[in-house]
Amino acid sequence: MAFISLLQKGIFDVRSAFLFHRKNYEQALESCEQALAIDPRDNEAHYTKAAALIQLGRYQEALEACERALAINPHHIELLNNRIISLFYLQRYREALAACEHPMRINSRKSTAYIMRAIVLVKLDRPRLALRDCEWAIYIDPGNSVAYVNKAAVLLQMKRLQEALSACERALALNPRNDVAYTNRAWALVEMGQNEEALSACERALALNPSNDAAYRHKAEALSQLDRQEEALANCEQALVLDPRDDDTYALKGNILHILGRYEEALASCEQALVLNPHNDMASNNKHWMVRKLQNASPQET
Repeated sequence: MAFISLLQKGIFDVRSAFLFHRKNYEQALESCEQALAIDPRDNEAHYTKAAALIQLGRYQEALEACERALAINPHHIELLNNRIISLFYLQRYREALAACEHPMRINSRKSTAYIMRAIVLVKLDRPRLALRDCEWAIYIDPGNSVAYVNKAAVLLQMKRLQEALSACERALALNPRNDVAYTNRAWALVEMGQNEEALSACERALALNPSNDAAYRHKAEALSQLDRQEEALANCEQALVLDPRDDDTYALKGNILHILGRYEEALASCEQALVLNPHNDMASNNKHWMVRKLQNASPQET
């Protein structure tokens, strides 16, 4: 490769990494494409491109970018991880689980591999195996706050709430700016009925990351339990602006609309949740009740 082309490629690589760090994902993507036009085997450009596509919610394109890059360099750990993330968000959980094995074979002492496998195992309803992977990640890297955050999430799935709270506290001791730790803390507190404390944890999470859709969802749950339904509904709407494919938020919105007596809107929200996830129990149960309510209601009530 000519010196000038090599220099230009390097500039595009640096620019794309800088733009990605600044969360200018579309512009980062453009710089990646410019680098790849010069050198189609540019690993850094492939990695940044896939990462930017994931951040933009373009998971199928991200997966395709990873596949093309891995055909060139099949042992690039970050690309292998991005492939797992893409499969995960495409809800191809069994493929994601199988994909976890490759980076673990390359480096079995890297805690990230176990954390990622744990996240997938939760979706496959295998929480005990997920918890084992979180514990192993902590054993490998005791200072990894993300491992404790994911351990908390697994424990929450298992309804081991006090242990989940302890894992959140440990994560926050390691990294006080971990917004997901505050979010998981709020989740545990809502489940325990400590709604005022849950609201405080959500506010801390949102102060650190205003784009944390899960914090808005848990805030909505806490507000609903405090019978502040209109505020709860507004927080659901904000969560859906940030992640319009979150079936749990649609299910919660349906429940809040049900409480407010807005049955047709509640039914529509439950149906949207079930389009996104046919196995969402809250949405399925609420849909059943909404159908009955609407069948029994007079035109004035609806």
